[in-house]
Amino acid sequence: MTYDRIYRHAECLRTEMEQFAHELDRIVLSSGHSNDPALFIERHMSTELEYDLVYQDAAGNIIGIQVGAEDGSSVMLSSRTGAVGITSHIYAGHILGGTGILPRGTVVVACSCLEGSFIEKGTRLLVEESLPRLGITVDAAILAEPSPALASTIPVIGGGQGRDKQAATLEVAVKSPDLAEATSSTAALAYRYLLTR
Repeated sequence: MTYDRIYRHAECLRTEMEQFAHELDRIVLSSGHSNDPALFIERHMSTELEYDLVYQDAAGNIIGIQVGAEDGSSVMLSSRTGAVGITSHIYAGHILGGTGILPRGTVVVACSCLEGSFIEKGTRLLVEESLPRLGITVDAAILAEPSPALASTIPVIGGGQGRDKQAATLEVAVKSPDLAEATSSTAALAYRYLLTR
């Protein structure tokens, strides 16, 4: 079963994910407000995790794209801060795309190392300019932490707000510091969404 494969991949990547998260924390603490964390994430996604496309937009968002075998919906895994959220999202994207589990659709992983008021501005640029330039419309988003700018741009699923015809946001707080659990949960949720669309 695919969910078992997702879990097994996450377990196999546990040590690698822990090392990446530790190194990311070290770089963030030692670099202050420099671009070093973003460059580290971008390099790791492009050289180690087999993303189809990786780039940094004008706001400093690191965007990784994984494209399935067939056309379909798109889901964005978005993380703005914290090594656990960023690590679980970039590895969830890798598990879905880099291992051939992604049947159809597109997984967009968006990480931001911005701080303060720049976070929301960067999120708006990502959704309103960077992704449309690539021809990508986000149908749903899985968030490592709440984002007012993203939630105001993409209606929230549940609570009577848009479902099928509008994009939907699924907020998933990464509460577990266990990277394998956070990663497999994120990948499974994204997979389930893409499979049903």
